[in-house]
Formats: sequence, structure tokens, C-alpha cells
Amino acid sequence: MILEGDGVSLTVDEEGLRFAWPGSGEGFTGRCAAILVRPHPEDGRLHMVFRCVPRGAPDDGHVLIRVVVGAERSSRVREFVELCARRHGVGAVDVLLPGARIPGDDPEWALSPVAPLTEALYASVLARSARRVG
Repeated sequence: MILEGDGVSLTVDEEGLRFAWPGSGEGFTGRCAAILVRPHPEDGRLHMVFRCVPRGAPDDGHVLIRVVVGAERSSRVREFVELCARRHGVGAVDVLLPGARIPGDDPEWALSPVAPLTEALYASVLARSARRVG
């Protein structure tokens, strides 16, 4: 199954979970230990955070990968996460789809609303990176 995020393509199949950034020629493959999904409180886009262990790395080493997906794909996101959990034994799955509110004191700080200047910087860096690769 393939899920398209903003600037990234995710694939889950019998081989595992793979992330690919089109145009960069780079990808990431590893074992996924946890998935967290939260809607952004302002625009409703879904923020998916994957905690992955790269192939060959010790279990205590991990990489966090954040993927943003349009809110209109919420059913596809749920299906994708369920498939990851069922097929590859992702033990920690926490999905909160649009409609539910995230408390302001939520301990998941990585998904807290980000300052507008930070989002602008992030978008600028991705755009420059895409121009260099393309």
C-alpha cells in the first residue's frame, strides 16, 4: 500500500515500511516501533510521526520521521497505520483523527502547534532542497 504525503511517499508491503522523497534519490527503510497521528489544530492536516529503528542499528537507536497528509485522506491514513501495525507488529499506535481536540497541555510536544515563522522556514528549506535536486 502506498500513501502520499506532502513531499514524501510511504510504502508498506511484505518487505516493511519505506519512505521515499521523490527527486532526491534518497529513501529510508527500517523497522517502525511507533506511529502517532494527530490533526493540526489550525488547518486539519494530519501529522504522522514514525519512530523507526534503521536497519542494522541497535534497538535503542531511532529516527523520528514526520509526514504531513491532507485531512481529506484520513480514512487512507487509518488504513495505512492499521496495515503497518498488523503486518509488521508496530506496538505503539496512537491515532487521533480530525474532529477530536488535542489538549493544550498534551505531552506530545513534537506535534504541538508550530510558530508560523518556523513553518515558513521549514517550507523554505524544503523548497530550496527540491530546487537543488531537480
